[in-house]
Amino acid sequence: MHHKIRAISALLITTFVVISPASPATAAGPLTDLTGAESPEAIGQVDREAVRTIIEDLHSSPRRSNGAYDRSAQYGSWSSNIGSADTAFCGSTREDIRNRDLDEVQYKANDRCAVDSGVLEHDPYTGHSIEFSRQQSPALEVEHIVPAEYHYDMIGHRQTQKEREAFYNDPENLILADASSNSSKGSSGPSEWLVPDNPSYVCTYITRFTYIADKYHMPVDPADQRTMLRTIDTCDNTAEPNSAALEHSVPITPGSGPYWLALAGLLAIVVFTYLTLKKRAKR
Repeated sequence: MHHKIRAISALLITTFVVISPASPATAAGPLTDLTGAESPEAIGQVDREAVRTIIEDLHSSPRRSNGAYDRSAQYGSWSSNIGSADTAFCGSTREDIRNRDLDEVQYKANDRCAVDSGVLEHDPYTGHSIEFSRQQSPALEVEHIVPAEYHYDMIGHRQTQKEREAFYNDPENLILADASSNSSKGSSGPSEWLVPDNPSYVCTYITRFTYIADKYHMPVDPADQRTMLRTIDTCDNTAEPNSAALEHSVPITPGSGPYWLALAGLLAIVVFTYLTLKKRAKR
């Protein structure tokens, strides 16, 4: 009987090694792995488990304004080729984002560093197609997913000018969006504004907000954190999976349902087999 028990033990150990992760899961990684989409306005299948893990790990602190926020003085202006979305493009950060997100791009006469017109095929905040023209009052604005004032209230007031300007010009925190939607959002966090005109973008929005907060070690208001956690489990996530994102799926970790169910089932089989063999040996 003992050799049978040893064989069962060996099976248990081997199976445990197979189903257990080689290392703890981590939320760090490319933004596109989390959103399941390459372009900022695209809607992919977000990695809910990874995003939830990041949200849970974020530090939370009540948002307080000391009335000292001054965007131009504290965050500067659009930089040129600093953290650029396209290092081959010569324009400022604002022009860089226009060049990245627009289709049918036309440049100013004798100035390929400035976008003159283009089309945003799928505005993330409305879902509509919107034309951009420099000559007209802009219907599109370069928008910060995590607003600069929110960042300032939570952590920016303790940072250097260089750190604030790096945040302000980070292309991962910038998208082209409908100007009126951007105005209605203001400096709100997710608990106050959550893409009301385009629910299909909510999962992506929460993911991008979460990613930036984590990237800059920025606390989030407790109400925002609760909203983010609740929303990531309930938001529309029905877009077709992005194969590249699925290749980078986060491994199962202890504490997740499938892992413990598999282990519990295996242990039950081992115990049952052991007791059966022991009972037979006594006969």
